[in-house]
Amino acid sequence: MSYIIALSVYILAMLIIGFISYRREGERGYFLAEGKLGPWLVSISFFATYFSTSALLGGGGSGYIFGFGWSAYLTMFHVLFAVLSWVVVAPRLKEFVQEKGILTIPEFFLARYNSRALQVISSLVVLIFFEFYMISIYKGSSNLLQVMMGIPYEYGIFLVALPVIAYTSIGGFRAVVLTDFVQGIILLFGALSLFGALVYKMGGISAGLEALSKVTLPGGVSGKALMVLGGYGPPPILKSGMMIPFLLSLTFAISVAQLSSPQLIIRFYAARDKEVIRKGMFLTPILIGVFAATVFSIGPFAHLFVQGLKDPDLVVPMLVQKLFPGTFASLILVAALAAAMSTINSNLMVLASSLVKDILGLRNVTLARISVVFLGLISPILALNPPGIIVTIIGSAFSVITSAFLVPLLFGLYSKHPSKGGAILSMVGAVVTCMVWEAFFYKKFFIYSVVPGLMMSVVFYYLGALLTRPEEEAVTSSTSL
Repeated sequence: MSYIIALSVYILAMLIIGFISYRREGERGYFLAEGKLGPWLVSISFFATYFSTSALLGGGGSGYIFGFGWSAYLTMFHVLFAVLSWVVVAPRLKEFVQEKGILTIPEFFLARYNSRALQVISSLVVLIFFEFYMISIYKGSSNLLQVMMGIPYEYGIFLVALPVIAYTSIGGFRAVVLTDFVQGIILLFGALSLFGALVYKMGGISAGLEALSKVTLPGGVSGKALMVLGGYGPPPILKSGMMIPFLLSLTFAISVAQLSSPQLIIRFYAARDKEVIRKGMFLTPILIGVFAATVFSIGPFAHLFVQGLKDPDLVVPMLVQKLFPGTFASLILVAALAAAMSTINSNLMVLASSLVKDILGLRNVTLARISVVFLGLISPILALNPPGIIVTIIGSAFSVITSAFLVPLLFGLYSKHPSKGGAILSMVGAVVTCMVWEAFFYKKFFIYSVVPGLMMSVVFYYLGALLTRPEEEAVTSSTSL
């Protein structure tokens, strides 16, 4: 009964925020909340959007598989790239956005490179791979509802999808950031509470580590293997000798996404001024570091309570259900759903703006609301038969998005004369490289496609710049930073 009450109150609260946020406004209000957000809203919204269900459930599950070595590196990478995102990308991007009055990430490419083709290509990347990314979120949240409440997987998907589609469509970006603020606080409190309760059950961290070292893992491996990077993991990867490259590339794929993922850096557009960016440089990495350090440590410790679990995505819900009373478990349930919805809503806004404004070239808020509903139903349907475990799905999607966007974004921000041909070839080449790598080379080398994708993105950029005459590629003074 406590689960039902907690879930009902939470969903009702999100819907109320959505209705309160409704405005009869233009596209700047609907897509960016008029660009007047303060530091706490921007930072917590960035944090809540970045850490979806894949972090709370998938991160815990992967910690269960890969151990503390991976958890430590992942936390470090998360904080590092959060700092880089706010220091390297945010100030220049905010300056350009304020000067040109643009509303979307693909529109940045149009304005900076004077290329309609680049705007459309980047929008197509968003439309395809964001839908793929959201599959992982629906899978994680539905697994949780299935384990903790006995709700069938298929019903759980739409129990999550329909409310978030409703409040996002109605309230726009204002509803997104306000619900993100609430959801971010719930998510952080839930993570800290779960970790604190787990430490209490173990009798302290030292006692937990000592007990873990005496555990025998599947395959007869000592629990001490969980303390070393690459010491434990799926047998095929261990046997290949590629465990450490696999873990580092996965960590890099997820973390570096903070530099260029549209659903994250769109927050810089919505910041009120440069002072908000300066405060966010400190606030956001702290939020991300605290959350990552707690959540990614839960998985390895779970071996003390849950042994031989075949689906790692079920580690956190099984742990909560096994160890904690209904009231506490309800908090974790709401925290996980908050993680899911706070990411889905941002993705839906980016999807709608990419379709309506960047591809169709329309300035119609009503059509944008309809697009949120239409695009919002695609990934739940695909999630009915999802591919792979959560972290694998998110790693693949992040690889493509990061590889396609990062190089053109950085050259657009820091080059005096960025190359249109270079940016187009870089973006297309990165997507093709990632897809070819995933299809033919990933299972041989176990390295995520973001590594070859980014490398080839740089190569293709310079190749495109060399093949195109300078006078055709120089960006006019009207688009210079």
